[in-house]
Amino acid sequence: MTVPDVSVIVIGYNDAAHLPVAVNSVLTQTHRNIEVIISDDHSTDETPEIVAAFLTQDQRVRSHRRSENSGAPGGPLNDGLRLARGRYVMFLGSDDDLPSGAVASLLEEAERSAADVVSGLLVRVLRNEGDRRVPWFPNLHAELRYGATLADIPAESQDTLTTNKLYRREFLERIGARFPEGMLYEDVVFSAHTLAAAQGIAQITAEVYHWNVYPREERQSITNQRHTRKNLEDRLRALDLAETAFAESGEEVRAEFEDKVIAHHLRFYLNDFLEAEDEWCAVVLEMIRPRLERTPLEAFERRFLGDRLLYAAALGGDVDGVRAVLRGKLGGALSGRFFTQMSPSFWAPRDPESRPSSTPLAKQLSAMDGVPRVPRTHANLMYLHAIQRVEVDERTIRVHGWSTDPIGVLREPGSRLSLFVADGGNRQQMATAHAATDEGVSWVAEVALPQVDPGTLASPVLEFTAIATDARGQTNHSPVQALGQEKVEVVGDGAIGVSSLWELCPTFHGPARLVAAAQAGSDLIAPRVLVIGDVSWNGRYHLGDEAMTEAAIAQLRERGCEVTVVAGDPLVTREHYGVEAVPSFGFVREKTRTARVRRLDALVAGARGRAELSSDDALTVAAVKNADAVVVAGGGNLNSSGSQHIFERVALKRIAEAVGVPLFISSQTVGPLLVPEDRPMVRELLSYATAFGARERATAALMREIGAGIGNVVQTLDDALLLDPVELSSERLETMKLPSRYVVGSFTFHAYSTGLGREEYYRDLARIVDGIVEAHGVDVVLLPHMGVLGAAEQTGRDNDVYGHDRVVHYSQSGRVRSLPMISAREVLAVTTGAEYTVSTRYHPLVFGAAVGVPAIGLVTSYYSALRMRGALAAFGVESLAVPFEYWTPALGAPLLETLSLRRDQLAAHVSGAGVEQRAFQSRWWDAIVQSIRTREPVLVADTSEMGSWIWGDAHDERLLAMSRVAHEATNMYRMNNLVNVEDHAARIAQLERAHQRTEKTNHREADHLRKELEHLRTEFAGLSHRVRPPGARTRDRIRLALQRMRGR
Repeated sequence: MTVPDVSVIVIGYNDAAHLPVAVNSVLTQTHRNIEVIISDDHSTDETPEIVAAFLTQDQRVRSHRRSENSGAPGGPLNDGLRLARGRYVMFLGSDDDLPSGAVASLLEEAERSAADVVSGLLVRVLRNEGDRRVPWFPNLHAELRYGATLADIPAESQDTLTTNKLYRREFLERIGARFPEGMLYEDVVFSAHTLAAAQGIAQITAEVYHWNVYPREERQSITNQRHTRKNLEDRLRALDLAETAFAESGEEVRAEFEDKVIAHHLRFYLNDFLEAEDEWCAVVLEMIRPRLERTPLEAFERRFLGDRLLYAAALGGDVDGVRAVLRGKLGGALSGRFFTQMSPSFWAPRDPESRPSSTPLAKQLSAMDGVPRVPRTHANLMYLHAIQRVEVDERTIRVHGWSTDPIGVLREPGSRLSLFVADGGNRQQMATAHAATDEGVSWVAEVALPQVDPGTLASPVLEFTAIATDARGQTNHSPVQALGQEKVEVVGDGAIGVSSLWELCPTFHGPARLVAAAQAGSDLIAPRVLVIGDVSWNGRYHLGDEAMTEAAIAQLRERGCEVTVVAGDPLVTREHYGVEAVPSFGFVREKTRTARVRRLDALVAGARGRAELSSDDALTVAAVKNADAVVVAGGGNLNSSGSQHIFERVALKRIAEAVGVPLFISSQTVGPLLVPEDRPMVRELLSYATAFGARERATAALMREIGAGIGNVVQTLDDALLLDPVELSSERLETMKLPSRYVVGSFTFHAYSTGLGREEYYRDLARIVDGIVEAHGVDVVLLPHMGVLGAAEQTGRDNDVYGHDRVVHYSQSGRVRSLPMISAREVLAVTTGAEYTVSTRYHPLVFGAAVGVPAIGLVTSYYSALRMRGALAAFGVESLAVPFEYWTPALGAPLLETLSLRRDQLAAHVSGAGVEQRAFQSRWWDAIVQSIRTREPVLVADTSEMGSWIWGDAHDERLLAMSRVAHEATNMYRMNNLVNVEDHAARIAQLERAHQRTEKTNHREADHLRKELEHLRTEFAGLSHRVRPPGARTRDRIRLALQRMRGR
C-alpha cells in the first residue's frame, strides 16, 4: 500500500452541516497523495451517514468513531494521530476548510528545508460579515523564514493554533507529542510542546487554512463559551503547561509568551465585563490573579498604557474600574484619572482612594512616575465623549452622554464643553451643559433639528463632534462616539421628511452618526456611490482617465446607483457628466512624502473629529461617510511615479473603513515602479477592498504577490471597454472632414524613455505614419488624448495636439492630419470608421477592441509594454504590441503587409473577442452593484484570454520576441535611472534648503557672539586701569561667558 505524503485529521462532533465542505476541501487538494482521517467524537446527528458515504466514494478516506463523547477535542485528535500513516500530519476542524493548494505549499517547504514544523497563513473568514477575511498573525507570514529552533523565530510562539501547520510525523512520534485529553485549549499545549522541541521551523507566505467564523446563534466555538468556570480553569491550566514547555526556549520566547497571555488569553475574559454579571466578573478576577501576580512588571511595561491600567484595576479586584478602562479602550481613549500633581504620581479609576494598591504589583502598575505616554496636556489629550441617549422631536435633537476627564480639566471652573452636529459639510453648535461625576463628567446638548428636504430619497445623516476648552482657552477636538458594546436609547417621532426610525451608528474611534431611515420604499432607494477617478486635473482632459471614470459612472447609473465623483475640479466634472462632485484632497500639492503623510494623518484625524477640517475637506469626508460604497474607477496610477494618487485613495479608504463603508477597486494597473514605502499602502487598499480588479495579467500576479493570500484579486478588463460611442453631430463631422478611408493615430507628446529628443521622436513618428499611407493608400488622422477639452487652441508644448502638429510638420506624404481635442465618446465614434488604429498610448487599443477595430501598439517604455501587451492579450492579439524603436523594415513592413492581406479577418477576431470581454466586464459591474446592495462578496473568476491571432511566421515571432526582450530591458534601465535621477534631484534640493536654513542660523549665532565679544572687551577695558583685579562675581561672569564662546 502506498504511504500517503500527508495525513489530514478532520475532527468533529454533531457538525453534519459543515463536515462535507471540510472533507471535500481536502479531497480536492492539488497534491493528491494524501489520506483523510475523519475522527468523530460520537456525534448524534447525521455525521455517521456522511462519513459512510465518503468511505465508499474515495479510498483515501478513513474514519474513527468514539464509543462515547469525550467532551473535548484532545481525544479525537489523538485517535487520528494513532491512525495516521502519512509522512506528515495536518489538522482540520469540521467547520473550516483548506485552500486548494494548502497541502502542496506546506509540503514543498517541508521537503525543501527538512523542517519538523511548517506554518502557513491562516485567514479568519467572518461568515456573519459577508465573508470578510481577516488574516491571523500576517506578520509571521510576510516572507519565507526558517529557524533551526524556536529561539531563532520566537514570534512563532504567539501562534498557538495547530491547524495552519504541517508536522513531520516521525518528529511527533519521537517526542511523544499528544494532545491533553478532557480539557479545552489543548492546541495551546500541543503547539508549545512541538514548537519548543522542533529542530527546524519554517514560516511560508501561502494561505493554508480558512477558519470560518459563524454567527453565535449558528455555531458556538469554545472561545465563545467563556462564561463557565471550567472554560477559564482549562485556559489557565493550558497556559501553565505551555509555560513549562517553553521554559528552556530562551528569554525572547518567554517574553513573546507573556505578551500573548496578556494581550490575548486573559483579555478574552476581561473584554466580557461590559456585558457580564458582577458575580461572574468577580470570579474571573479572583481566578486570574495568581497568573497575573507571577507575570513580571516588564511584560506590562511592553504593552500599551491602557493595558497597564486594565490589569492594575484587575489586580485591585475593581470590577467597575476594569469596565471604565474597557469603555475608554472602546473609544480609543484613556479612562480614570491621572494624579500627576501628586508625588509620587499615580492613576486611579475614580478618586485617589480608588487607586489599585492591594498587591505590590497592582501598586507598581498604577504608579505613573517615569511611565511614557501619560497624558499631561489638554490640547493633545484623547478624550472620550460617549452618547447614552438621543431624543428627537419635531423641533430639536437632545443628546445625553458622558466624557472621560483624565487630567481633571473639565472639572475646572471656567472650562467649557461644546457639542456640534454636522449634516454633510454644514456644522451647527449645540447648547451644551456639563457636570462632574466620579469617573469624568456628564452632559446634555441640544440643537434645532437641521432642515431636510422632505422630497429627498436620501436618509439624513447627522454626525457629532465636540470641542473641550480649558480655563486658559486651549481647545481640544474630539469625536462624540457611540460605543458599539454600550446600549444607547434613541427616541424619535419621525418628524423629518419621510423618516420614522432613527438609528445611532457607531464608527471606530470616530464620530457617532444619527441616521433617519426612510419609512416607505426604503428598498427602492438608490445606493449612494462615491467614485474617484483621475478627472478634471488642472483644467486638462486626460482622455483615458476620463473614459474610465465616465464608464464607471454609466455602469453604476444603469444599475440604479446615485453617483458622486471626487474630482480635481468639481465644477468641470459636474458639467461633463451631470453628477454631483466633491474636491479631491489635493495630495498633488504636497511635494514631499513627509508632507503627504502629514496631510493624510490630518485628514484621518479630522474625519474622526480630532481636528478641524477645511470646508472642501469636510465636503469630501462627508461624501465618503454618507456613501453606501466607495469605488476607485479604473486607472494606472497606483505606482510610485505618481504616489500622490496612492495617498488620495488610501485617505478615502481609511475614512470609509472607519464608518464601515465598503471599498471596490476596478480595473487597475499597479506598478511596475513601486518603491518599498508605497507597497504597504497598496496592500492596505487590497486588504480592505471587497474586490480588486486588475486590468492585465501582470497586475493580477503582482497584487496576489503583494497580498500574499490577502484580498480578492480578479483579473478584469479596462472599464473604458464598456463606453459607447456618441453619434457625431453634422457640425462636428463638418469640422473634422474625415476621409473615406483612414487610420487613427494617437501619440504621446513626450518621448519619455525612448532615449530620443522630442523632435527626433516626432520625426520617427512621421516616418511611421508615412509608411502606413504608402503601404495602404489611406489617410492618417491624429486624435489627441491629452489637452484642454473645448479649447479653440492648445497652449504650450505639453499636450498631444502640439505633438501631433509636429508629426504633421515632419510628414512627407501630405495625407496626415491633426484633429482638435474631442471627448472620449467622440474618439470612439471616429475610431468606429477607421481601418485600424496605431498608437503609443494605451486607450486607443481598448477603444479599438470596443468597436471591433484592429489596433497596433507602439511600445515606448516598460510601463507601456506592461499595459499594452496586457490589453491586447485580453483580445488574443498581443503580437500587435511592437517596440517603437524596432518598427523597422524587419518588423514594421511585414506587419503592414499582413494587415493589407488579412485586415478583415483580424477585425472579425477582434470584434468577436470584444463582444465576449464586454460581456465579462458587464458581469463584473453586476457583481459590484449586487455586493453594494447586499454586502455579499464579489464572486467573479478571472477573465479568460481569447485565442491568439498571430500576424507573422516563425521568423517574425522570434524577431518580435527578441526585440521585446531588448527593448524592455533597456527601458527598465532607463526608467530606473530616470526615477533615481529625479529622486536624487529632490534629495539634493532638500539638502540645499536645509543648508540655507543652517547658514542663516549660523549667521545669527555669529552676530550674537560678535556682540557678546564686543561687550566683554568693553568690560575688560573698563577694568584695565584698576590696580586690584575685579571682584569675584564679575570675574566669574566673564569666565563663564568666555567658556560659552569657546563651546560655541
